[in-house]
Parts: sequence; C-alpha cells; structure tokens
Amino acid sequence: PAGEPEVPKPIIKVVDMNNEDMEFALETCKKTYISLFKTELRYFQEVAEVIKKEFDKRQEAKGQLGTWHVVVGQHFGSFVTHEVKKMIHFTIGQVSFLIYKHG
Repeated sequence: PAGEPEVPKPIIKVVDMNNEDMEFALETCKKTYISLFKTELRYFQEVAEVIKKEFDKRQEAKGQLGTWHVVVGQHFGSFVTHEVKKMIHFTIGQVSFLIYKHG
C-alpha cells in the first residue's frame, strides 16, 4: 500500500517448516516489522506477542493443539527443541525472528 515503508527482504537462517506455514510466518512478521517501524508497536516483546497470537489463532482455527513460542530481537542466541516442520529463524533488516512450536 502507498505510504508503507519498504520492508527489507527476509534472510532465512534456519527453516524446518512447510511452505504454507513459512509464508504465514514471513507475512505476519513483515506486518509487525512495519508496525514497529511506524511505532505502532514499540518493543520487541509486543511484536513477539502479536505474532504468537496470530499463530495461536490460526492453529485454533485448524483445530490443532500445541504451543507456539516467539522470540524477537537484535542480539540473542538460542538452542531449542521443536516439533518436526514447526520452526523458522530469520531476519528482516536488523530484527531477528525465531518462531517454533513445542508442547
């Protein structure tokens, strides 16, 4: 849309996710990245919360169980256990996103 900031191309670091879930993750995170850029969201914690709620809502609509975890920030390390085909780690600009399902 007009007036929207240009979003840098996501750089995928690690992915174990089907294409449908990956596209959902990338689109959801692009929207929150724009909200962060426009200061509609001010903290990475708020961004992570919005993304988690979107994943939970989508999962509930599909009648699936489990827990999604979302980490958003600029400097973090991770080592996580996740369900098969339910994890992605990527960056958009200087912001990193880690989304995975476990439990």
